[in-house]
Amino acid sequence: MLGCQDLSKTFDGVRARIIPIDQGPFRHLRSLDTRRLSLSLRRVRLGGLLSENDRALPVRHTNKGLVLCDRAWFQSPDLLREDALKELEIKPHWLQEARLTLHHYGLESQTTILLHARGRDYRTWPSVSSPAFIPPRWFAHQVESLCSSTPATSVLIVGDDPDYSQEVQKHIPNSQIHQASGPGAQSHDFALLSLSKYLIISPSTFGFWGAWFARRMHANGRAIAPKFWAGHRSNDWFPVTMQTDFLEYSEVFTF
Repeated sequence: MLGCQDLSKTFDGVRARIIPIDQGPFRHLRSLDTRRLSLSLRRVRLGGLLSENDRALPVRHTNKGLVLCDRAWFQSPDLLREDALKELEIKPHWLQEARLTLHHYGLESQTTILLHARGRDYRTWPSVSSPAFIPPRWFAHQVESLCSSTPATSVLIVGDDPDYSQEVQKHIPNSQIHQASGPGAQSHDFALLSLSKYLIISPSTFGFWGAWFARRMHANGRAIAPKFWAGHRSNDWFPVTMQTDFLEYSEVFTF
């Protein structure tokens, strides 16, 4: 696999050789026409590009012993049947750092709601007219609902957009923001998600898999996501394969 360094940085059990492309002889791959390259690779059955599509298909092996990855959304229940997932484990040092972070804020995983607020590109994706961006008041409504039905008493906000996190915090009294930085920021935040018994997530791959690992840790935990996923503004599921039984879906009203 070319790129995907964060995958091997975050997990044990990755059965792939991952080669960085930010530097060295492969750095020019960033400037290639990936669509044309993908079509060429598929024709000769030598490999494939990891991309996203409404159909989620399993990884297949070619008769030459190489792996061909069909295009698929990585936030899809269809991918949860892969045997390789059983081997994936978050590296112990990320989990330890996440526990230290909770301790730093005086929080416990059993009583803390971890809120993942995805901003930045979600303000305009999948389109400017119908972005996946979640109104801050929706998060506040979900926090209120969880606190009234569970032992949850605290809220910690993580995300990729400091301004958005602050917008969300204004609507949730006594919540705290953790803004990780540095090369391990994503791995650290992912470990935080996995430790938490109660989650409220943006409609992203990051939140989807964070909730899946959290269910491993807390069989009776709860994770809430927007109904219709990234299509919540048009009331159409996007991607169409997104419904899964380990997430609870709540409609996003215009607040």
